Amino acid sequence: MTITRRGVAFGVISTGVLGGCGSLPIADRANASADQRAGMRPNYDSLIDQYFAACNENQLQRLDAIFDPGMTLHRITGQTIAGREVFKTVIQSFHRAFPDLKWSALERIYAPNRAVVRYRFEGTHLGEFRGIQPSGRRVSFSACEVIALSDNGLVMDIWNYSDPGFLRAG
Repeated sequence: MTITRRGVAFGVISTGVLGGCGSLPIADRANASADQRAGMRPNYDSLIDQYFAACNENQLQRLDAIFDPGMTLHRITGQTIAGREVFKTVIQSFHRAFPDLKWSALERIYAPNRAVVRYRFEGTHLGEFRGIQPSGRRVSFSACEVIALSDNGLVMDIWNYSDPGFLRAG
């Protein structure tokens, strides 16, 4: 299904890839030559799957293949986190606080050089997180991220729309 808004066509897909696949897997894009990258289209499903798997499995070195070193995380609070290595420390803080955490992609919407992912976060609060002591409580919330890709198919920006007070809620 395609949705057009203000002259821009958006593909809404549950499986497959908008506009076809590139000639190389996402993991190989960082090592591809400029000529190879010029003809590639990102495989959005693979990119999202790799992103969530790396974060869920706490194998953050795998983000190096799909995130630009200068990427930026934009939080709903207006705070920005600049750089892939700093982004990894954010994910590590989640792992320390929620050792059994899991991010699950629930819905994906794709447009050229953009992906929107509605996801669910689940985990047990067993460690300090953003100044809040462990509660032992199971936490679950839904949120959304808008992911922008650079011209070479790497994640350049992530706009995260999650409730920063999710631990304080009921």
